[in-house]
Amino acid sequence: MEIDFDALERAQTLLGTTTMRETIDKALREVDRRARLRHAADLIRRGELNIGTPEDLAELRKPRYAE
Repeated sequence: MEIDFDALERAQTLLGTTTMRETIDKALREVDRRARLRHAADLIRRGELNIGTPEDLAELRKPRYAE
């Protein structure tokens, strides 16, 4: 496997990692996280993810018990 060590060093700085394995693992997890966020954003834009309005969310966050 060939590694671009300049890119690895930049990634380590950005990700706050110190070893090659830690950097690659964290970079792969970050790529996956971003892909999932893009997918969720696409679902929201198409109206396929029913998350409600900010007002709906505020109502859901209210305590449901009497003090």
